[in-house]
This record gives sequence, C-alpha cells and structure tokens, in this order.
Amino acid sequence: MKIQHEVCIKTGLSSAAVCQEILTALRSCPEFKLRADTPHDMVHGAVTIAHCDPRALGEDVLAFKDGRKEVATAENINAWFMEQGHKLVEIVGNQAFGNTIIDLKITDTDEAPTKFRKTTFKRPAVMPTEKDCCDKINSHVAKLK
Repeated sequence: MKIQHEVCIKTGLSSAAVCQEILTALRSCPEFKLRADTPHDMVHGAVTIAHCDPRALGEDVLAFKDGRKEVATAENINAWFMEQGHKLVEIVGNQAFGNTIIDLKITDTDEAPTKFRKTTFKRPAVMPTEKDCCDKINSHVAKLK
C-alpha cells in the first residue's frame, strides 16, 4: 500500500526531527517497524519525507532556478516553494510555511533483501488503513504547534 500525505508543520524543527516526529506519530515500534535498526533488519514499510523549512519574509534571500535572487515576499514565496517541489500553505506574521510531503509504503507481501537493499520487508500482522495513518500524522503534528 502506498500513501502520500501532506501536512504543514509550523515549528522550527530540523528535517531529522521532523522525520522522528512522523515515525513517532505512526507509532513505529517492533510490531510496526518503519526504520531499520541494523542493515539486515526486518521492516514493515518505508517512509520518505520531503520537509519544507519555513521562510522569513523580508529576511530570507531566495535563489530561483533561473539564477535570480530575491528577498522573500508574500508575492514571490509560492513561486519559490513550487520550484522546490512544495506549495505555500500559510503565512503567519513574517513566516511562510509550505507543505511537508510524506510518502509511506507499507508492504502487503513479504520481500526478501535484494542487491539494492539489505533490509527484509515483511507484511505487518495488522495492516493499518490509509485513514488511520493520515489521522495519526495529523493529530501528532497538531500537537507540535
């Protein structure tokens, strides 16, 4: 099962901290494991997170792909977020927040290691639903604010 979910995380957390918070939200544990502890570990799925750091309007300098540099404003921030693969979600004060994109793959069949990965994928004993996963992420992210 593949799930793509978008949230807006309105804290100054680093990408590593956001990743840990998402794993906490999904209750990653031995019964439902999403991160391998060792190179040969068994996991029930994988999470890829494209975090979008907030930008300070009037302070941050945005480097666009066409080479121009501009100070972040309410008028140009969405175009810059779009170039980065995100979109503007909200402006609070002088902070512009984009969407964090969470791609979650939960395996529904056991998969042995391959030449590209050492980890074994195993179907979880209880398969969560897409709604369960999204609800867990949303409620946990709401607590971060």
